[in-house]
This record gives sequence, structure tokens and C-alpha cells, in this order.
Amino acid sequence: MYIFYKKIIKYLEENILMILLVVLSVITYFRWLSFDYFVYADNVFQHNVFFIENFLPSVWRSDHSIGHLDVAIWKKTLTWFQSLISIIFCVDSNVTEKIVLFIPVITLLPVSSYLLLKRLTKSSIASFFGSLVMMFNTYFLSINSQGHLPLTLSCVFANFSLLTYIEMLKTKKNVYLVSTTILLFITGLIDFRFFYIEFGIILLYTLLFFVLKEKETMNLKDCIKSIIFLLIFLVLLNSFWLLPQLQSSTLIHNEILGRNLIFQNHWGIKEVFAVYHAFFGTLPDWRSISSATAVSMFVPIVVTISLLLCKKNLNLIFFAALSIIGIFFAKQSSAPFEDTYTWFFNNFPGFSAFREATKFYYLIILGYSGLIAYLIKLVIKHSKKNYYINKYKFVFFGILFFVLFSNSFGVISGKLESLYIKSNNEMLGDYKILEDFLNKNAENYKVLYVPKNSKWIVQTMKHPKIDMTVTVEKTWKKLERENRVFGYPYISILMNHFSEELLNVNSIKYVVIPKKLNEGSNSKDFSEYFNKDRNFYIDILDNLNYLKKIDINTEEVVIYENSRVKPRLYLTDEVESIYNEVLHKDIYFKIFAPHKYHFKINNLNDTTFLNFSDQFDSNWKLKIGTQHNWLSGILFTNYYMLDEFHFFNNASLNFFKLDSDYIKENYSKSFYKENLDGTIDVELILYHKSQNYFYLGLYISFCTFVVLILYFFYLTRIYDKK
Repeated sequence: MYIFYKKIIKYLEENILMILLVVLSVITYFRWLSFDYFVYADNVFQHNVFFIENFLPSVWRSDHSIGHLDVAIWKKTLTWFQSLISIIFCVDSNVTEKIVLFIPVITLLPVSSYLLLKRLTKSSIASFFGSLVMMFNTYFLSINSQGHLPLTLSCVFANFSLLTYIEMLKTKKNVYLVSTTILLFITGLIDFRFFYIEFGIILLYTLLFFVLKEKETMNLKDCIKSIIFLLIFLVLLNSFWLLPQLQSSTLIHNEILGRNLIFQNHWGIKEVFAVYHAFFGTLPDWRSISSATAVSMFVPIVVTISLLLCKKNLNLIFFAALSIIGIFFAKQSSAPFEDTYTWFFNNFPGFSAFREATKFYYLIILGYSGLIAYLIKLVIKHSKKNYYINKYKFVFFGILFFVLFSNSFGVISGKLESLYIKSNNEMLGDYKILEDFLNKNAENYKVLYVPKNSKWIVQTMKHPKIDMTVTVEKTWKKLERENRVFGYPYISILMNHFSEELLNVNSIKYVVIPKKLNEGSNSKDFSEYFNKDRNFYIDILDNLNYLKKIDINTEEVVIYENSRVKPRLYLTDEVESIYNEVLHKDIYFKIFAPHKYHFKINNLNDTTFLNFSDQFDSNWKLKIGTQHNWLSGILFTNYYMLDEFHFFNNASLNFFKLDSDYIKENYSKSFYKENLDGTIDVELILYHKSQNYFYLGLYISFCTFVVLILYFFYLTRIYDKK
């Protein structure tokens, strides 16, 4: 124990500058080191009940836009870790997000960049200044301000994976290859787009490693084997989300890859060259842009000097190549070569995930951090021989430190606001009352928020929250466009002759207008998005005959009830329609998960239609019986009822055609109970088939991960013996 303690002390003494970097990071983000609420942009508040329900991930989401397949299942990993913490300690996201996101970003970003640069430059001081570029650039500061901390955390593990890969090339030890595989996997779990970029970085370093042949320790054949090893095991590790997407045909054609380009010509080559995020100077408002400042141009000047003066070697050329490639892509559609990014976006596999080019700032940041580190190393080297360099080096170091660290001043002071200052606890008061009101009701229904939902409102399987603007864009777009009322953006969907039935068949029982944000709150009020006053929406809903305003003792939140709402699952004798009233029959059902419903139908006779109020998806299947086995759902083609009984209505919702005669002819009597009048009682399971492939992929991913971990410790033990 004493020897271990001495080793730790020695390591800390040797890396005192790394500790200083962590201290600077803590000083910058000191407000995050608390359990205060930080709710802004993409960073929303989540309740303990949300984490309990999401502990076992589902491929289907019932919220947001009347239900949809989750094509970014890999993102659920962070939610799972937060769920684990939330369940164990019975806490909300203001605690879990600090442990899983905020604190790791604060501490690991300086550590990862410092260790990577020190491995390449062999200089602590050089690594210190290079890490300042990584920590306090305007890109990371900007995306963090909007709640995109997973992007920054993904870059942290990208740094670690590059470090272990370089170590593998230099030492030819498989233990580093296994480490690289696991670290790349973690990079992709947090944000798969940075895995895409990082794998390209690794291929670039490998290419330069063999082209330059500088102190080569690994031959080409072994390196190709290593790349193949990485690819095979990374595919196996990512099976948990690859398999359901392959099964549902959404791997190539999905919401993420199908988005259009944005921010065209919002910034130019000058901003990219200076690593100046176009929105940094206008935070917290991302609707306007700013140009690179004179101070920000100091960094590219220093980088250029480094390229001119430093001795050309593998690492320097690597960092220079990263910078050039990063600048080339990060400028997006700006001059020169204006159409290049669009070509890659339309033609290069996977590139369409980058609907805007700022992700490629990471290449520039990594490149600049290395180039500045090498310049610092050169200055230190020549200061021992040159009097003037030795005399003025600290002036240069001081200016460089000030320029690099100055970007954080707005964060420290709170001037940048956004996610950098704590929020008012909006849960106290109206939203708590609303939550209690919804939870008291035993029914399963949806809640529509007009025009947008609040980041503070509870989200549950029982009462999914539906954002009207998102739903119109994703589900009701054609319907709204054909029946648009001029001057009433989005809300015109509620002002038509079919609107009442549209809410009924979608199981929307309550329509809610969130509260106006308190003065000084660091989040936008919903009215800013549509240039309409809050009273504009209240006046419209007040005049809708099918909605009744109810009082639940809230001061600002306004809530309306749709009394004729239909349940999530119900029966009809004819095909459901939003253009005329169709009588329905209630059935008892239970929601086990967003992808699984269990229900019973009594006295089924002739043809009956089972209606399900989530958006149509062909992978919704009916299984007769009370038990479901995911493996059987994969292996046996006749495990579910035939697809010929599955349709969608004019609201794009699911319905199934049920026939008692068909069930009697094709199933044994153990599956149903026949009554004296010839009708049958039958229990059924409604299940999303893609979940079967998620479970299969999860087993493959887990077993692969265990094998890699065991192999890692096996290799470590062998090297220790040697």
C-alpha cells in the first residue's frame, strides 16, 4: 500500500501541470460543481420517474411526435447510466447529469489532451499550452452552452483512443489495440459522429506512419490486421443498435441521415482559420452570428510560425494535415471550393450525418493544439542557447496563455449566460401541480403542448408529452399544409373541421400552454420562436368548442380538456377516420414498455378493428397469447399474426383487422376461450419487432465487451510478467 501511495505521489509530481489544467477547468466551470438546476436548449430536466422507465431501453418512443423508432439508440447509454444513479439514490437529472456529463467534461478534457500531447512531444510545458487550445476554444465553449456536452465528452474519449492507438503502433503491444477498440466504442456510444471522425483520424495517422517511416516498429501487414481487428470488434460491440436498424431498414435511410444542410454560408474561411465559432460572440442567442475577433487571429499566426520553424516529423505533419483537412470541411460552403461540402454530404457514405460543419472544428482544434505544443517545445529548446529567446520567452508564454484562456472569461463571469448560469427552479409551483394532476389519473393518454413543450415537464410512458411544432413537422405536416389557416403557424392544425377527431384518435386528452418564463431565466420563452404573444394561443384555444378550460390551481399554466378522447388501444366496427365520428369500444390494456402492450378482448365476433394511437410502423406486430419470447420472434416467421391484417388510417395511425373465425381456424383452443354464443375471449400482445433485434444485439455487444475486457487483463498480466 505504501509503495502504491508513493507511485501516485510521484506521478502527480511529474504531471503537476496536468493538475493545474484541471484546476483551471474547475475555476471556469465552478457553477457546474453543484446540484443546481441547469436547464437550457438541449439540456432538459428529467424526473426520477423518467429514469426508472428508461432503465430498460426501448427502440420505440411514444413521445415527441406521436411515436417513432429511435434511430439513435446508441445515445441511450448515457441515459442508462443516469437511470442507474437516479434509481439507486432516488434523485433527478440535476444530480445525475453532473456525475455522468458535467464533471467528466470538466476533469477529463484537460487530462486526455495533456496525456496525448505529452506522449507525442515529451514536454510537460508544451503539453500544457497545447491543452489550453483543446480546453478553451470557442467551439467547445459554444456547444457546451447549448447543452451539447455529450459532443465534448465524446471528443475526450476520442483523444484517449488516439493516444492508445499511437502507443500500439510504437510498441506493437496488443493491449493497446484492445484499449483503442474499447475507447473508440465508448466514443461512439456518446456520439457516433465523433467516432466517424476519430476513425478517419486513426486512418490518417496510420497512412502517415508508413509513408514517412519514422522509427517504424510495426509493419504494414500487422497494421492492416489491427485495423481489421478494430472494425470487426467495433461492429460486434455496436450490434445492439446496428441490428434493430438493419431489421427496420433505417440504418442508411433515417431521420439523422435524412436531414437537410443548415448554416449555409454562415461563416467564412477567416472564422474557421481562427477556430472562432460563429455563434460564440452572440451567446446565448444562436439566431445571429459574429465574425472572428482580432484577438482570435493570434492563434493561427502562432500555428503558422510553428509550421515554418519546427522540424518536420511524423507528429508535426500529422497535426498540420489535421488542421488543413479540418479547415477544408469546417468552412462548409464558404469559398474556396464552395460546392465540395455539399458533394460529400450527398455522396459520401455517412457524411450526411453532419448537416452542419462545426463538428470538424475538432480536427482543427486537435491539429492546432499539437502545432502550438511543438512551437513551445522549440522555444524551450532554443532558450537554453539564445539569450534573447530566453529573456522574452515568458512574455510570449504569458501572452499566449492570456489569449487562449481569455475565451473562458465570459463563462467565469456568467456573461455568456445560457447553460453557464443556474436556472430558476421552474418545477416549483405550476409544473409540480401539473405533474401531480396528471399522475393522479389512472388513464393512459397523451398531453399536447402548444406551441412547444417545457423543458421542465414530466415525461412518462403513461402520459407522453407531445410537442405541437415537432408533431406538425414530422407527423401532421401534409395534413397541416393542405388545411393551413394563413397567419396561424402550426396551431391551424387545431382550427379545422377534423381537429377534434384528430385529437381523439391520437389519444390527446389535455392541451397545455406552458407558463411564460420568469424574468432573468436563461432560456427562451416559446413565443420567441413564432413571433406570437402567449395570449395569441390562449385566445385561440378559448374559442375551440371541443376543448374545455379547466382549473387545476395553477397560476400561469393553462390547461384544456378534450372530454371525448379515445384511449391508446380501442376497438371499432369500422375503419377509424378523422373526418367522421366512429363509435369505439374500450378494452383493458397494460403498458409494459413503449414497445410492448398487453390487452384482452372479450366476446370477439366477426370482423373487428383494433386501433393503436401511435404513428404507423410496419414492425408493430400482434401476438396471440400471454407470453412473448424475443428469440422466438426472430427465429419463427409465423410467431406473429400476418402483416396482411395490419393497416394505417387517414391519421397515419395503426389499426389491425381481427377476425374470430381466422383465430379459430389457425390457433388451438389453448390460445383463446370460446363462449357459448360462438364468440371468443382472447389475450394479445402488441409488440414492436425491432426490440427483438435490440435484445439480440445487446447480447452480442455484452459478450464481445466481456471478451475484450478479459483479453485486456490477460495481456496486462503477460506484460507484467515480462
